[in-house]
Amino acid sequence: MGRRGYRLWIPETKRVEESHDVTFEEGTPHRTRARKDDGESEGDEETGGIIPTPQDTRANNPATNAESDESGHQRQNELIQLPAEIQEGIDERPRTPEPTPEPPRRSGREPIPSRRYLESEEYKERERAASDRRESWTDETPLALIAQQPYAFAATSGELWVPQSYKQAMNRPDLWTAPMEAEVNTLVKKECWDLVPLPPNANLTGGRWTYAIKFDALGNLLKRKARYVAQGYTQIQGLDYDKTYGGVARMESVRLVLAITAALKLSLFQVDFTAAFLNSPITHDVYMKQPEGFTVPGSEHLVCKLKKSIYGTMQGSHDWQATLAAGYIADGYTPSRADPCIRYKRVRDEYTITSTYGDDVCGGSSTKAGRDDAIAGLGKRWEANEVTTGVLLGMTIQQNPETKAITISQKTYFQRMLNHFGLDHVRRRNTPLPPNVKLKESPTPLPDEEQRFMKDKQYRPVIGSILWGQVCTRPDLAFAGSLLARYQLNPGRAHWECVEWVAGYILNTLDYAITYRAGPELGLKPYAYVDSDHAGCQDTYRSTSGYVFFMAGAPVSWSSKRQATVALSTTESEYIGLSRAAQQAVWIASFLSEVDLAQEGPIDMRGDNFGSVCLTENSKRHALVKHIEMRHHYVREKVASREVDIKRIRSGENVADIFTKALNGTTHSKFVSMLGIDRTE
Repeated sequence: MGRRGYRLWIPETKRVEESHDVTFEEGTPHRTRARKDDGESEGDEETGGIIPTPQDTRANNPATNAESDESGHQRQNELIQLPAEIQEGIDERPRTPEPTPEPPRRSGREPIPSRRYLESEEYKERERAASDRRESWTDETPLALIAQQPYAFAATSGELWVPQSYKQAMNRPDLWTAPMEAEVNTLVKKECWDLVPLPPNANLTGGRWTYAIKFDALGNLLKRKARYVAQGYTQIQGLDYDKTYGGVARMESVRLVLAITAALKLSLFQVDFTAAFLNSPITHDVYMKQPEGFTVPGSEHLVCKLKKSIYGTMQGSHDWQATLAAGYIADGYTPSRADPCIRYKRVRDEYTITSTYGDDVCGGSSTKAGRDDAIAGLGKRWEANEVTTGVLLGMTIQQNPETKAITISQKTYFQRMLNHFGLDHVRRRNTPLPPNVKLKESPTPLPDEEQRFMKDKQYRPVIGSILWGQVCTRPDLAFAGSLLARYQLNPGRAHWECVEWVAGYILNTLDYAITYRAGPELGLKPYAYVDSDHAGCQDTYRSTSGYVFFMAGAPVSWSSKRQATVALSTTESEYIGLSRAAQQAVWIASFLSEVDLAQEGPIDMRGDNFGSVCLTENSKRHALVKHIEMRHHYVREKVASREVDIKRIRSGENVADIFTKALNGTTHSKFVSMLGIDRTE
C-alpha cells in the first residue's frame, strides 16, 4: 500500500487503480485465469483454475486428512464451510493441473572432478569400461592429476608420487631403481669420491637420496630423477667448508635478456648442465657416508672422500659458480657487474648474451652460427644438453620463428599449484583482490572459531607459490602477493578469503602471458611508471609504492612494496616512491651498459603527483619537506645529473596504480592491457 491507497487491478478496464476503500474477502478462495502453454489467457472471461487455499490443500492430501488425538484415535479434519453458492461454483469449475516446476538452472561450465575421486576404484572402473568402448576422454589427463612442480610443491598421487626417502622409494622399485642406478653411475663416471677409511678426528657428513619428476611445458612427464646429496648441515665450518655463496641470475635480469633477445631479433637457446655441481673440484677434505642401497660389497667400513662438490655440500654452489665463471671467461665472455650471472660476447658483428640460473642457461645470439657455437662451447667444457621443451624455472618460453617475438607464461605452473592446494574449484574472479579491500592484522591469539577455521589452511605455502608466479611473469599479482604476505605470522579468516579470491583470479587468467617484440617504437630504451598511495596500511599507516619498467613493449621489472617509514603527506609518499624507482632505473641503465648495449639520454619516469615531481627539481616549499630523510633525495641528484627524467601524467594513465591498491574490475582490466599482458592462444 502506498500513500495514496491500495493498488488494484480492474479486470473490466484492464487497468491498475488506487483506492482506500477496500474490502478483504479473506474467507473466499482466490481465483486466477487459466493459462495456455504459450502463457496467454484463454479469454476475457473470468474462467480458469483456482489456487486452493491452505485448507483446500490439506483437505485433498490423504497424508494429512487424519490426525491422532491424545487418546490415539484418529479424527477427520473439520473443513471450513463456505457459502453454498460459492461452494457450488467451485465444484463446477474445472481444475487446472498444477504447472510442472521448471528444472533448476545448471552451470554451463564442465565440472572438474577432484583428485580423490580420480584415484578412487569407482572412477578407475568407469575409466576401464570407457576405454573398452574407446571413448576419447580416457586418453586425456585430468587437471586434478597433473603433477606438481618440485620447487614449489611435491607430487603426491599415483604414478606421479614422489618418495621422500630411500625406504619409501623401495615401495615402488619399478619406478625409482633405474633413476638411482643412473645417478650412481654418473657419480662414479665423474670420479666424485674415493673410498677410504675415516681418518681420526674427521667429521663424517651424512647423505640421503632425493627424488623429483620433470615435466614439459604442457605438464607431461619427461623423466624421474634421483639424486644422492650430502647432508650439508652436518658439515663443520672452517673444517669442511669456508665460502658458501653462489649467485644466480635475478628474474628481472632473465627478463631483460629475453627482452634484448626479442628487440634485437636474436635466436633464443636454452642449455641444461648435466649434474652441474659434479664438475667443480671441492676445496676442503670432506668425508661422507656411502649411498644407501648402493654400498660397495666388502667395503662397507669405508667412507667416501669427496673429490667434487656434490649437491648438498655447503660449498657446492660457490665452487660451481667459480668453475663456471672461469669457463665463460676462457670462452671469451664478459660478465656484467650489474649481475655477474649475465655474460655477453661480441665477435665482429656477432653478438651473444646468456643468463645462468644454477644449471640452467638461457640466452640469444644474432646468428645461427653464434647460437650453435654458444651451445657447443658449453658442451665442450661440461656435459650439457640443449633444452627444447621451452621450460625455465616454471616459465614456458616460446619464440616466434618469424618475428622473433618471445612470450613467457606460467599456465602449467599455476594449474598444478591450484590443484595441489585444493583451490582449483574456487569461484572465478576478475580482479586479484576485492575492490578497495582493507586488511588488518589478526588479534593474537586468534579467537577459537578462527583457529579452527585456519587449522588446515596452508596460508604460507600458497602465498609463497603466488609470489614466485608474480616474480616471474605476473605483475598483475604483485600488489595482492605483497599485501597478503604481510600477514603470514598470524593469518585469519579474512586473509584466507582474500587468498581464495586471488586463486579465483588466477584460475580465470591462467593463459595470461607477457610478449616482448621488436619494433621501431619499442626498442631497448627503458621507461617507467611510478605511483604510491598514502597511509594505505591499516596497521602501520605506511604507504605502498609501486613501479614498472618497460622494454621491447612489455614489462621487464616491477615492484610493489610498503614503505619503511610513515609519510606525512601524499607528496612525501610519492616522492619516496620516485626515489625507489630512480634506484632501479640506474641499475637497469648500468645493466645495459655492462652488456655493451648502453642507451643514450635519461630514462623516462612518469608519475601523477604534481608536488612530488616538482620536489625532484627543487626544494621550493622547504617548510613542508624539511623532515624527509636525506636518502630519499637521491632522486633529485639523478634528475640533476640527467640520468632520469620525470614527467607528470594524469592519474588515469598511470599504470603503476595497479601496484598500490585493489582496483575495481574496469580499471584493473584497463591497466592489465596497458601492461602488455595478453591471453595466449
